[in-house]
Amino acid sequence: MTQAELEALISTGESEQLVFKRSTSQLRSGCDTLCAFLNGQGGTVLF
Repeated sequence: MTQAELEALISTGESEQLVFKRSTSQLRSGCDTLCAFLNGQGGTVLF
């Protein structure tokens, strides 16, 4: 993923398939979200 692609993704904001985590201190929550994405339609978690 290029920086431009990442910036475009971030500019769309959170959605059912895009979740932002403030830091890796939210790693457990991020992993739970990733598991939900794997069991659903897929998605992206950005730390």
